Amino acid sequence: MAASQTTFYKYHGTRNDFVVIEAGAYGVDAASVSQLCARHQGVGADGILFYTLGGPNAGFDARMVIYNQDGSRPQMCGNGVRCLARHLVEVLAMASPLVIMSDAGARRCEVSPGQVSQPWEVAVEMGKPRYSLGAEALAFEGRSFRWHEVNMGNPHAVIFEGADEAFADRLGALANAGHPFFEEGVNVEFVELVGDNHLRVLVYERGVGRTQACGTGACAAAVAAWKEGLCELGQPVRVDLPGGSLVIEQRGVELWMSGPAVAVFSGKLAADWPPAASEL
Repeated sequence: MAASQTTFYKYHGTRNDFVVIEAGAYGVDAASVSQLCARHQGVGADGILFYTLGGPNAGFDARMVIYNQDGSRPQMCGNGVRCLARHLVEVLAMASPLVIMSDAGARRCEVSPGQVSQPWEVAVEMGKPRYSLGAEALAFEGRSFRWHEVNMGNPHAVIFEGADEAFADRLGALANAGHPFFEEGVNVEFVELVGDNHLRVLVYERGVGRTQACGTGACAAAVAAWKEGLCELGQPVRVDLPGGSLVIEQRGVELWMSGPAVAVFSGKLAADWPPAASEL
């Protein structure tokens, strides 16, 4: 479907990057989403984030729908919701705090505009996690891995094991290839404790692969660390990811995530985008 000079905005949250487009301005199908996300043929992104504005009685300021590189639709994306919150405040002049509705439910956002030398920061209410310990160890390459099941509106398998990128890619691919433990796929976090209430995390995302950062993955890692007694309950947890750091904290029964939201550029898609398959 022709884009008719669709305006887009490019953001990233700890290098997890997104194209933000107002819904209705662009035809959505798996092929066009994948083309737009392509690094050498499109704008380039980990995902596409579409939004609609809420009406006077909607109970939310905007609704968010996100698509991964492969065209799949996750229920929630922590880095993405931070980027959209900045867009709503900076570009559309909305007031903070605001509420963004996702497929996983409403998310309240507190936006702190950046100064000359400071980035925009957004705190997001990530909801109440659902936790259980994996019933069986995950067997892989002759080893068994104990894993923690955490649902943050999307599924996560948290493993307290340091991993290099190649190993993370192999195990993550296995978990997302129809594994009986994860029939609908799963986000996999490889977690190391590096200090008091301080984690280092590598993430393999369902529908994307290994990414620079994952907001819900950082939350899942913190939840599992609290459950394991590796981090102190009631204290904020710093989570270092390849793309930067996030802070996860408990406010009552809800989790909150804080981190940067960076505007990169904006532009317009060509009127004949996406190109025909023969032009790719």
